[in-house]
Amino acid sequence: MSVCTLNIHVEDKTPPVTVCDKHTVVALNQTGEVHLYAETLDDGTFDDCYLDSFAVKRMDEGLACMFPDTLFRSYARFCCEDVGDTVMVIFRAWDHYGNFNDCMVEVQVQDKLPPRIYCPDSVMIECTEYLDSLDFSRFGDPTFTDNCNVQITERIIDNTNQCNIGLIERVLTATDNG
Repeated sequence: MSVCTLNIHVEDKTPPVTVCDKHTVVALNQTGEVHLYAETLDDGTFDDCYLDSFAVKRMDEGLACMFPDTLFRSYARFCCEDVGDTVMVIFRAWDHYGNFNDCMVEVQVQDKLPPRIYCPDSVMIECTEYLDSLDFSRFGDPTFTDNCNVQITERIIDNTNQCNIGLIERVLTATDNG
C-alpha cells in the first residue's frame, strides 16, 4: 500500500453582494453637521464566507463642506452647504479576505431646525420725526441663532395718519436654507 499527500490551498476570491438603500434622508444637528454611518445604509449585504466591515465615502469628496472625504470611512459627513441637495455616496462592504463590492446611495440632506429670532424692544418716537428718512436700524438689530446660515429680512408697515400718529410695525424675519 502506498500513500500520497496533497495539500490544497482554498481561497475566497468572491466579493460580497452589496445590498444598500437607494435613497436616504439625513437631518443636520444643532451644530450644522450630521454623520451618516455606513451600517445604516446596509439593506441585507451578504457574503458566502464572512462579512468583515462596511464603509462609506462621498462621491463629491466633501468639497461643499470644505472637509476632504476622499477615503472610505465608517461615516460620511454632511453640512449646511449640502441642504437641499442630493449627495451621492458609495457604500462598500468587505469580506474577511479583503474582497469588496460597492453600491451607490442618494442622500438628501435636510435642515429641520428653524432659526430663532429675538427682536429689539418696542420704542416710542415723536410724531415730528420724518418717517420717510427714518433709519429703523437705529432702534436696534435683531439677534438670532441657528445651526446654519440665516438671512434677516425686514418689512415696514406704516399705520400712521397724516399727523404721523399711530403705529409703525417693523417685521423682522429670519430664514435659513432649510
